[in-house]
Amino acid sequence: MGGNCNVFLGWSTFSLTVTLIRNNFVWIYRVMELKATTLGKRLAQHPYDRAVILNAGIKVSGDRHEYLIPFNQLLAIHCKRGLVWGELEFVLPDEKVVRLHGTEWGETQRFYHHLDAHWQRWSGEMSEIASGVLRQQLDLIATRTGENKWLTREQTSGVQQQIRQAMSALPLPVNRLEEFDNCREAWRKCQAWLKDIESARLQHNQAYTEAMLTEYADFFPPGRVFTAESGAGPGSR
Repeated sequence: MGGNCNVFLGWSTFSLTVTLIRNNFVWIYRVMELKATTLGKRLAQHPYDRAVILNAGIKVSGDRHEYLIPFNQLLAIHCKRGLVWGELEFVLPDEKVVRLHGTEWGETQRFYHHLDAHWQRWSGEMSEIASGVLRQQLDLIATRTGENKWLTREQTSGVQQQIRQAMSALPLPVNRLEEFDNCREAWRKCQAWLKDIESARLQHNQAYTEAMLTEYADFFPPGRVFTAESGAGPGSR
């Protein structure tokens, strides 16, 4: 960075104030931090005794250990009260839980509410991106399969791989997509293709069959039953 730069740090038990003076401009950043009390740290005997909120994640650390938790891996945050101190739990995929013990209860609550609000704001912004990705996948599936045609197994090959590739690039864990109104319906439709592509194909063909029977009712004898399981739609060759 060009220009003169001076940094001043001001500590409290709950936050770190960073004052950056650069090119005669003053920039102040307030980073929320939670630290275990001296007694809590000693009695908890836990690898993590402090946490700092980052722009898109949280860092927990101790004298010998440090763990960075990106928000896109975080599934839930739990704030609990023990007999004396507070406790924070960060729930991650594969049933992994990272815990912070020995913190003063009032500060733990304040830190939790600030962190949760920050995480929820971030999540809302990311859900808009995820919603766009999901809708794009459904559009691609619709283009590939076609709403107004009988769908063969060959035409559905590669659909699951296409969805999985898109899911790997989502800014949110797929476990959280049900939480968001703008993602829920599209995610469930994508899940239908992921869980049982044959059932999704048959459902598509059944809808196509019913639409054709309605549109061309005069061409089909009364009482004749057509189903997607029969392997060919009405009028197909």
